[in-house]
Amino acid sequence: MGGQLKLSGSLIAGPTQATDGGFPAMLANAPLSTKENPKGYVQATGILCRGVTTVAGVFQDLGEPGNVVGEALTLYFRSDNLVILRETVDDGAGGDIINNNPVDGLYVREYPSARFLKTLEIDTQGNAVQVEYFLAGNA
Repeated sequence: MGGQLKLSGSLIAGPTQATDGGFPAMLANAPLSTKENPKGYVQATGILCRGVTTVAGVFQDLGEPGNVVGEALTLYFRSDNLVILRETVDDGAGGDIINNNPVDGLYVREYPSARFLKTLEIDTQGNAVQVEYFLAGNA
C-alpha cells in the first residue's frame, strides 16, 4: 500500500513593510513543491518526533530508513537547535556517499531513485534537541 506526498506553500521575501520605502522594493515569491506534486510513495515512516542528546562529535542513528522505507527518496527534517545531520546515500552503484549537513530548523530533500537515502544519523553537539522527521520512498 502506498500514498501520496504533497508539499505546497511559498517562500516570500522582501521589505518588512510595503511602506518602508527601502530598496530593493521588490518582493520575491517562490512556490514550494516537490519535483512531482503530488509525489507517490510505496512506504513511509509517518511523522516521527523525538528528543535526542549526543556527545559532541558522536552520531546517533535515527533508525535506518531501510528498516521502514526500503529506498528513501524524500526526507523532511526539522530541529529546534543546531545539529549535524549525516546522510548516507547510495552512490548509484551500491556504494556510499556520506554528507554531513549542519541543520538549524527546516531541511527538506528529494533523492534520485538510483541514489536513495540509506541511513540518517544526528550529532546534537552535546545539546538536548527536539527533532521531527518523515521519510517516504520505494519498498
